[in-house]
Amino acid sequence: FHDITYPLLQTPRDVVRFQNAIGVSWPAVSDDVDRTDFLSIESLRLFVPTVHFAIRNHKELLCGGSVDGNYGRQRDGIREKYDEIFLSDLNAVQTDLAKNALMRLFPKTESIWSNVFMEERNQWRAQKQVCSSHCFDNYFRFTLGDDTLPESEIKAILDNASNHEFIAETLQKGLALKLPSFWKR
Repeated sequence: FHDITYPLLQTPRDVVRFQNAIGVSWPAVSDDVDRTDFLSIESLRLFVPTVHFAIRNHKELLCGGSVDGNYGRQRDGIREKYDEIFLSDLNAVQTDLAKNALMRLFPKTESIWSNVFMEERNQWRAQKQVCSSHCFDNYFRFTLGDDTLPESEIKAILDNASNHEFIAETLQKGLALKLPSFWKR
């Protein structure tokens, strides 16, 4: 909490936003997740959404024990891959916070960024931690899919279906959206 969530709560508005999000999501998952991990993942969702998105979409890179310690020459390439997926498009402060968060939540990333190697532990699953592949999906249960439009946008499109100018403008806006860099592969 102190290393991940606390630094992201910069204003009273941030605290209220975080409290509102937790008030809705926590009761539904409280029996299935670790409290500290959940608060950390939710704070990333609210305040560093590109990192949350990358975490959600790269379970296989995050869960389990360390990357094989014998990867020697591949190490720089693997580190670059993780940097690109999880840290691109962040400023220096966000990069430090995100890297620290990832290493705290996912011990596997410590073998990438800090040369610490750890085998997968049964206690991760027993403690319902996000780094357990068996528990990971519980942390993202209420996350909307990438291809989901908010109800308000769907309603606006339907209400303006006969307005060709509105539809054309909406489509242009959709085409102009900046996709996270890891989608561009």
